[in-house]
Amino acid sequence: MKITNILFRVILCAAPVCTATAQTPLITQLDVNNINADISSSSDLFWDFTNAGFEVPKGSGTHSAFVGNLWIGGIDNGGNLRMAAQTYRQAGTDYNPGPLDTVTGLPAPVAAWNRSWRLTRTQVQNHIANYGNVGYVVPAVIADWPGYNAGLNRNLAPYFDQNGNGIYDPANGDYPLIMGDMMVYSIFNDVKQHTESGCAPLNVEVHRMFWAFSQPSNPALNNTIFSRYVIKNHSGNTYTDVRTSLWTDFDIGDYVDDYVGTHIGLDMVYGYNGDAIDGSPPTGYGSTPPALGVYFLNSGLTASNLFGMTSTSPGGYPNSCSDFRNYAMGLWDNGSPITYGAFGMNPSNPVTTFMFPDNTNSNLFPTYGSWAEYSTGHAPGDRNMLATIGHGTMLPGGIISFDAAYTWSRASSGGQLASVNQLFTHAGQIIVLYNNGTLTGTVTSTSESPMQTSESLMYPNPATDYIDLLSTLSDSEVTITDLTG
Repeated sequence: MKITNILFRVILCAAPVCTATAQTPLITQLDVNNINADISSSSDLFWDFTNAGFEVPKGSGTHSAFVGNLWIGGIDNGGNLRMAAQTYRQAGTDYNPGPLDTVTGLPAPVAAWNRSWRLTRTQVQNHIANYGNVGYVVPAVIADWPGYNAGLNRNLAPYFDQNGNGIYDPANGDYPLIMGDMMVYSIFNDVKQHTESGCAPLNVEVHRMFWAFSQPSNPALNNTIFSRYVIKNHSGNTYTDVRTSLWTDFDIGDYVDDYVGTHIGLDMVYGYNGDAIDGSPPTGYGSTPPALGVYFLNSGLTASNLFGMTSTSPGGYPNSCSDFRNYAMGLWDNGSPITYGAFGMNPSNPVTTFMFPDNTNSNLFPTYGSWAEYSTGHAPGDRNMLATIGHGTMLPGGIISFDAAYTWSRASSGGQLASVNQLFTHAGQIIVLYNNGTLTGTVTSTSESPMQTSESLMYPNPATDYIDLLSTLSDSEVTITDLTG
C-alpha cells in the first residue's frame, strides 16, 4: 500500500493515556553492510514516513521493502484484549519513543528520548583501549548510552560495569554491550491513546536492537540484518495468549508486481517478484530480481497472513482492534479461518494459519498439493505479510524477547524463483551461525574479531528487579544467588 491520503484524527482523553507529546520519530541508518535500512526511534521500520528505506544494494537507490512494524497483543486480567499495532500511520500511532517512568506509570518525556543510539564495534573497542589515557574524550554516543538513568532510577540498555557499582560510568571504563559491527538501539512504549489500532494499551516498554555484520566474503551475512525485541510488562496485568508479529510491506523494486510466501520450516515469510524481470533500475531490479525473507531465529512461527489485496472484508487492511487481533491469530479480519489453497477462503478446504507455504506445510502437503501464490491465478501486485509467534503468558513485571532476521538474496540467473531458492539456502546458513552463538556475542575486548563472541553475559550486575542472561552455550546450567549465597 502506498499512501496518497493521510487521515488525521484528534483525540481528547484523560491522563494517563494521552500524556506523550506527538513528535515525529527520528530516523537512523543501519548501513554497515550491503543493506541500508531506516530504523526509527519508535516502532516504525524501513521508511522515513514518506519514502522506502530498505535499500539493497546500498547506494543503488533500489529498495526491497517499504515499511515494517511490531504488533503485540494479549488478554488482560478482566478478559479484555489489549494490543499495540501500526501500519502506515494513516489514523495515528500506538507507540511513543522512549521508556516509561515505572513510579508514575507515565512515559518519559518524548522530546528527551526521541532518538536511537548507533554504535560501531570499532568505536567500542577504541573506548575499551583508551578510556584511561590522558586526553581521551568519550564519544558522545558512548557517553549518552542509556545504561543507568538517574531520572528513572534504573538500568535501561545493557553495559559492562567495570567497577560493579550499578552506575553507567564510561569515563571509568564502562561501555555499551553491542552486537555485530554496527548496532542501532531504540526504546519505545505503548502508553498512549492507540489511534492506529483502536485497542487499549498494554503498558509495555520495548527495547529493540538492530545489528549487522560487514562480511563481503559471506553473501548471506553481508545481506542480512538482525533484530532483538525485549518487551517489558510494566502493568499490573497478567497477559495471556500473548502474540507478537512482524509486519512487512514488501516492495521488491517496482512494488506493483510482487508475490509473497511462507516457509514454515524456516519460520519465515518472504516477498519476491511476480515475474523474471522487475522493470529497470533504480525503480526496479531488472532481470532475476531478488527475494527478501523475514524470519524468527529463536521462536516458532504460528501464523502468517496476507492482507490488503482488497479494500473490503475479508482480507482488507485492519480497521478495528478486532481486525488486528484476528490477523495476529492467523484468521481473516472478520474472524473466519484461512483455508488451504486458491485465495484462502474456500470453506471446503482444510483450515490453516499459514498463507502460501508452497510445499513446506507437512500436515497438508502432499495430500492437498502445494500452495504458492504464483500458482493461484493471483495477478502480482503490492504485497505485505504478517509473521506471528506466540508467547503464552506475560506476568506483571515480566519480559518476553525474540530475535529475527531479514535476509536479502539475489541469484545470478534463473529468474525470480532462483532468488527465492537461494534465499532459503542463505537463511539456513544464517540459522546455523545463530544457533552456534556466532551472531549474538557482544564486544568485550579490543582484539576480538567481529565473529568472535563471549560465551555468556549477565547484566545488570549487581541487579535488583531483573537480570538478562545472554549465553551462546546450548547445554548449560545457571545458578543465581543473593548476597548471602
